[in-house]
Amino acid sequence: MNAPPALSVIIPAFNGMALIEAAIVSVLAQGEVSSEILIIDDGSQDETASCVERMARNDDRIRLFREMHGGVAAARNRGLARARAPFVTFLDQDDIKPAGGLTRHVEILTGNPNLGAVVGESVMFDQISERGDVTLGRHQRMLATLLGAGTFRRDLFADLGDFACDLEMGSDYDFYLRMIEADIPIAVDEEVALLHRRHSGNASSDRRTLSRELLLVFHRSVQRRRRNGYSAALRHPLLDAMRAQWPGG
Repeated sequence: MNAPPALSVIIPAFNGMALIEAAIVSVLAQGEVSSEILIIDDGSQDETASCVERMARNDDRIRLFREMHGGVAAARNRGLARARAPFVTFLDQDDIKPAGGLTRHVEILTGNPNLGAVVGESVMFDQISERGDVTLGRHQRMLATLLGAGTFRRDLFADLGDFACDLEMGSDYDFYLRMIEADIPIAVDEEVALLHRRHSGNASSDRRTLSRELLLVFHRSVQRRRRNGYSAALRHPLLDAMRAQWPGG
C-alpha cells in the first residue's frame, strides 16, 4: 500500500478544458513533494472531464470527481472532504503553481508545527510564453489573499469550518478573515507561490458582484468580532505584510 501523500492539491473545474491541463502539469512537475491532485468537476458541459481522465490514466496522483454544479466554494469543500494529506492547497483551473513553491511550503509547515498556514506572493499576468515566462505582457507581483498562494494544515478547516457556499467570489477572503480573527499563525513566504492568469473569463471581472460579496464578507467579520467582544481594529502579521507593500502602508 502506498504511503499517504504529504499534500492535497484541490482544483475546482468548470468548463475549463482550455487551461486545466497547464494547471495540472504545473503541479505534476513538482515531484519533490508527494502530492495528490483532486480535480472536482463542477458540472462542466465541455470536455474538461475527458481531458482530466486522459491525464489520470498516465498518472495515479490525479483523482477526478464529477459533481453536479454547485459553485466553486462547494467544489472546494468536496475536495476537502476527500483530501488525505495533512497539508492542502488550492489551484484555480486557469492558474499555475511555479516551480519549487509547493515543496517550499510543505518544508516550512513541516519545520514549524505551530504554523497553521504559509502564504506566498502572487504574480498577476495576462501572457505566458512556452517556457513559462509571464513577464511578456502586463504583470504585477504582490502579496494577496489568493487561496492558490497559500498552503494550509487540513485540520484548520475542521476547526474554522468549510468555505461559505453562499459566496461565489468572496469565500476565499472570508476564510482568510476567519483565520486572522482566530489569530492563526501564518508564515509569509517572500517567494512567488502562484501565477494568477488574468483574462475576460475571470469570475472577479464581475466587479459589481465581487464588491457586493466583499461587503458581505467584511460585515460578517465585524459581526463575529462584536459577538466575541473584540472592538479594536483587526491586526495580524499577514495584514501588516500586505499593508507594507503599498506606499504609505
